[in-house]
Amino acid sequence: MNKLTIILLLTVLFFSCVDDERTVDQVLPVTPTVPVARDKNVVLTMRIPGTYLPVTYAYSENDENEIRTVDVLAFRIDSTGKEFYYKHIRVPAIMQDNGETKKVEFRLDLVDSRLVVLANVQNLFTWEMEERLLADSIAGNVTKENVMKRFVFEVTEPVGRQMEPFPMYGESDILRSSDQMADDIKMIRAITRIDILNSITDNRMTIDSVYLLHTKNKGYVAPGFNSEGAIVGTPHVPADARPNAAFGYKFTPNSTGSVAAMEREIYITEDGQDSDQPTMIVLKISQEGRPSQYYRVDMLGNDGQLLPILRNNRYRIHLTKIMGDGYASVEAAADVPKPSLSSTIDANELGISTVVFNDRYKLGASASKVFFNADGSWEGQKAGETLYSLKIHTTYSGWSVSRLTDESTGWLNLADVNPESGPANFPASCFELNMKVTPNTTGKNRSGKIRLTAGTLHLDINVTQYSDAI
Repeated sequence: MNKLTIILLLTVLFFSCVDDERTVDQVLPVTPTVPVARDKNVVLTMRIPGTYLPVTYAYSENDENEIRTVDVLAFRIDSTGKEFYYKHIRVPAIMQDNGETKKVEFRLDLVDSRLVVLANVQNLFTWEMEERLLADSIAGNVTKENVMKRFVFEVTEPVGRQMEPFPMYGESDILRSSDQMADDIKMIRAITRIDILNSITDNRMTIDSVYLLHTKNKGYVAPGFNSEGAIVGTPHVPADARPNAAFGYKFTPNSTGSVAAMEREIYITEDGQDSDQPTMIVLKISQEGRPSQYYRVDMLGNDGQLLPILRNNRYRIHLTKIMGDGYASVEAAADVPKPSLSSTIDANELGISTVVFNDRYKLGASASKVFFNADGSWEGQKAGETLYSLKIHTTYSGWSVSRLTDESTGWLNLADVNPESGPANFPASCFELNMKVTPNTTGKNRSGKIRLTAGTLHLDINVTQYSDAI
């Protein structure tokens, strides 16, 4: 067989194999590749609770609720239920803003997680912070409490000079890998507000200025946590926080009420008030025919002790009486052992006006005195209402009610009491104690007292029903 014949045979064989391959390719079915989902869209709803007044001052209600930036820290839930840092998500924009309710949307991996929401603190996510968070994610064993200790903001001048939004913190319930909605996340402002009201009935005196001394120059974005990672309602102050120099404010009445009031002007960081330099308030007051003098006013609770200054609260200081001579300087007024102005304090959050504290928990009620008319009605009763609802607020895991006096038996009826309502979620867990009274035909006023209890905290509520006598 010559060379030419061999070449021809090889050529025929080659093209025959190619045709066979093409025939096989055309016959075999092609199975499309289905992509496996690795992440999902999550819609997160934030709610900003608080006590609001229908006024617009240095900060309006919308300003107090403003959110300009949102960062989400995802903490992965392991098989034992423990939570460890997983991922930082920078949210590009707010999808929906309805004042105190805001929504954002982002992508999240298909993992069981808890979401921590940090608002208005994007400046704290520096290159160094991002590197530490990346190391935490790789380590896979860093807890929420340890991560949140790093997020500290500074307040070295009065809040509001730059009309800056307030640092806020919130966290979701556990979000399962299949969940796409993180609803009703309560955002907690990391600052507190102080309003000054001049209730002194003396037209010859005027308040010139307000001075805040020893406010803390640092604050945590996050509130404090207990050993189980739950939020507690006590001041959370960085260990290296130091007292600021005095902050001065011109007293500018801006309320339309019956007394001169300066509201939505003063905002400060938390303070446990348990150091040798607690936050102090000194007022410069002018009186006819006398040079201006300085007076200290203390934020005291019913027990005569300084109230802790808690985040997301509003403290309304009602000045009631000048108790003596003032002092020649701010420093001199601050150094005296007792204040030179008498006052009452409303510590308010979500309509809670009467509050007691201990070193860990808070118990509050919407009123410490309840009044009924002889027919059983009450002031402010709405059409269709048959029960008076006393709002109960506590950061303890539950509460109960008991009678302190037998005089209320028979006419004061407590209804729908549910002391086992489950854990309270700071800052806005609010339960209800519903009550009603029988008509009073005795010809004299009735009075009784009930006690609210949450752990070691007690709060007494006085109930009075007027008589039908004219």
